[in-house]
Amino acid sequence: MAHFAGFRPPIAFHTNILTIFPGFQPWSLPKLARWAVENGFAGLEVGPAVPLKAADFAEARRIGATIFSLTYGRNVLAADPDERAIHQRNVVERLRFAGGEGIPLVVLATGRIPGKSLRANLPDVVEWFAETVLPLARAGNITVAVENCPAVGNIATSPAMWHELFDKALPELML
Repeated sequence: MAHFAGFRPPIAFHTNILTIFPGFQPWSLPKLARWAVENGFAGLEVGPAVPLKAADFAEARRIGATIFSLTYGRNVLAADPDERAIHQRNVVERLRFAGGEGIPLVVLATGRIPGKSLRANLPDVVEWFAETVLPLARAGNITVAVENCPAVGNIATSPAMWHELFDKALPELML
């Protein structure tokens, strides 16, 4: 690994750890940013528990934190139509916010319809990303990456599914 000699990648702090921990009073984004900078983190990966307030993001930047990404790992294809609508609205809100704030990356779960196999979900996932997510990402000059965690209603959980999703259906996406 000599070609990595001297390379030190920036390390981001995932904000959800200090915003949703049971029994913990949630921290504001500026407080999270201050803590992250004071503890050597290069920036923040902002999770869904952090409110999207432009003033808080501006303050985090003023403190010296780079906002690397917004994340939203919820099931946008949930069986319950109300839950599905809430999660899809939240994704749209995050994509628009990221574009407006110059945040270059949004990380999402693909969604998964319960009771269907991973491959059987592929057409629904492709439709959601192709018709809604990717047009908003292009408009906001945002890269979209998908989460690979199997616990969040997600089909991008194995190399076989990555091939199906990225190589065959949605080459603009990344992990």
